[in-house]
Amino acid sequence: MVPEVLPGANMIKKEIAFAMGIIGLAATAFAGPGLTTISDVLYRVDGTPFEGTVTITWSPLNAGNASSIGMPAKARIRHGKLSVRLVNRSEGPVYYSVKYQDGKTAEFEETWTIPARPGPLALNDVRVMAASQPVDAGQAAAPEPAAKPLAAGTIPESSVIGLIGDLAARPLEGVAFAPGRVAIIDSTGAIDGASGSLSACVHVDGSSGPCGPAFVDEEVPAGVVNGANNTFTTSQTAAPQASLILYRNGVLQKPGQDYTASGNTITFLAGSIPQVGDTLLASYRVTNN
Repeated sequence: MVPEVLPGANMIKKEIAFAMGIIGLAATAFAGPGLTTISDVLYRVDGTPFEGTVTITWSPLNAGNASSIGMPAKARIRHGKLSVRLVNRSEGPVYYSVKYQDGKTAEFEETWTIPARPGPLALNDVRVMAASQPVDAGQAAAPEPAAKPLAAGTIPESSVIGLIGDLAARPLEGVAFAPGRVAIIDSTGAIDGASGSLSACVHVDGSSGPCGPAFVDEEVPAGVVNGANNTFTTSQTAAPQASLILYRNGVLQKPGQDYTASGNTITFLAGSIPQVGDTLLASYRVTNN
């Protein structure tokens, strides 16, 4: 017995198949480009979390269909936390120009390239070194080597915004740099070590020399104490002469009234000549050569 075929059944099946094909094409035509999540934590040079904004721009790119993307995007970075989602392409890398700004320091720019995978990726995974940045946004750059795992508690240099610029603003090690020496700034702005003997003092202009006057305290002047000898000498010459302080039996002697001094010689005047059993003490300053 031949089965009965309803009129138009084959036509209905063909129309359904055609409609499904149209839906499949529409889904392909309107499918959006892939997105990759970039997530990381940024720090300033002083170790504090970065606070500011990041602006991401790129040239119009083919998103895999008739659409193109070219508008800049801006994201807020709070407490150093950065998280953005950017277009990737399976056909080749996408390059982005990224600018950071915190309102305190100069802006810092870099280039990212986004691989065709969802992520999340760290900045080390997307940053493009200056030497490998493409001339045109449509050109591909050699892939960066995989980043090595970081030790616990460390912050990668690449995560510190403006590090290179801040380091360049600091003095460099000079040709006369020497560990264990007082640091001075030379005429070029570099850090050198002060020259001179280890017992010398450093002057404001960076030179070194004697540290200033030394002190001699409670020295017993040389000479015979017998009631007749009136001349005594100190081991060094007081400088200045007025710094000499002379005691006889604990009583301060007055220059011009009890004695006179010339060089390192003390001459007692009549009536003040030390007697047997007297004690003499002299304190004074000297030039430190």
